[in-house]
Amino acid sequence: MLLLKKFIFFLISQLIYYLFWPINFIFRIRFLMVETSAIGHMSEPIEIHIYEKKLIKEKKNYIDIYFREKNIVNQFLWSKWKKILSVKSDHKFFRFFFKIIFLEALKRNNQKFLIPFRHHTKYLNDKNKNFFQWQIHDIFDLLDKHQKIIQFKNHEIDKGIKELSRYNINENDQIILLCVRDPVYRLKLRNNYLDKKDIIYSNRDSRIGEFEHLVKYLCEKNYKVIRMGQLVHEKINYNHPNLFDYAFDNKKSDFLDLYLFYISKFVISTGTGLDALSSLFRKKRIYINCGEFSSFNYKLNNNISYVFPKKIIKKSDKKELGLLEIFEENINQIETKNDKKYNDFTFKSLDSDEMIDAFETMENFIKEGYSKNYLFKNQRINEYLREKYKTNTKIYWSPKYLYDAYNKLFEE
Repeated sequence: MLLLKKFIFFLISQLIYYLFWPINFIFRIRFLMVETSAIGHMSEPIEIHIYEKKLIKEKKNYIDIYFREKNIVNQFLWSKWKKILSVKSDHKFFRFFFKIIFLEALKRNNQKFLIPFRHHTKYLNDKNKNFFQWQIHDIFDLLDKHQKIIQFKNHEIDKGIKELSRYNINENDQIILLCVRDPVYRLKLRNNYLDKKDIIYSNRDSRIGEFEHLVKYLCEKNYKVIRMGQLVHEKINYNHPNLFDYAFDNKKSDFLDLYLFYISKFVISTGTGLDALSSLFRKKRIYINCGEFSSFNYKLNNNISYVFPKKIIKKSDKKELGLLEIFEENINQIETKNDKKYNDFTFKSLDSDEMIDAFETMENFIKEGYSKNYLFKNQRINEYLREKYKTNTKIYWSPKYLYDAYNKLFEE
């Protein structure tokens, strides 16, 4: 029965796709499905796409149709994009029709039906051939060159200030957002989460307890620390008037999810989709305990001020790898725990002192920027990695990783 349904759907899809050809020949219609089911996919990539599209000098006039997926992870943000992208038809019938044409065109690489966009599906298909940078990568530094598109109206700002006042937070506080990737989020999306015993931490995940000493340090320095997250399973085992574990708040909202990034000073993250909201408001972020090693192959956006990777221990000799060894051992090819070399290594959290040092590095950067010495050495190392490993690497590395790598390459 299931096979029959799939076959019937396949026939309907082909029929709709080919019937659309003569319509497109007359009206020149193109499509883009906004990935509204993932917050990282519906934030940075959309704004970068809008500015990249303005760079293209179209020789023909097109009717561009944007539509969404079935699920919307943040209704407030989607309401903003709907107006900006001029989404007129949001009914499920039209979305079904548009999606069939879009996916068929994407599968066939029919650019006549597609709004220019560096699709994530292409990146997945081509990952072993070259390092294709999908739309979340701001390859032309357009976010730095343009004003933010997502704006809050005066009444929305007033609403945000009022809502935060009940948490002892006001607009003049030094607010730091903490985004720690939790495995429960993905498990619940796949309906695989049954009990805590089912939770397995991958290279990209971290336990919130690993950040408790850093949180305590920040609170005592009079920063207001707000722990973000939609689906998490562990609370911070620490109480302080300057700490707000928003991830467990029963009054959190799509509006406040976005507004908190708008008023934050900067963001501490392990590298997760949620932190992409920081780019919409040009807020800086630092990656501490970053375990998304495949991202080391790409140009990370400029508001990611530093990357402090997890400690990587080679099981065979108990050796902790430095930056150069990460690439020599092909750790940069690891995406998930199912990848070939994953089990050859142990991935450990930075300790409390290392996290505090990382924060102080970021705090100093906010005040004074990068030093000339740091920028020179960082550029040399990125150039070396790009040339030797044929990547698109452009990352602001943690000073320890950077200086150790530079000394080995150029000063030993």
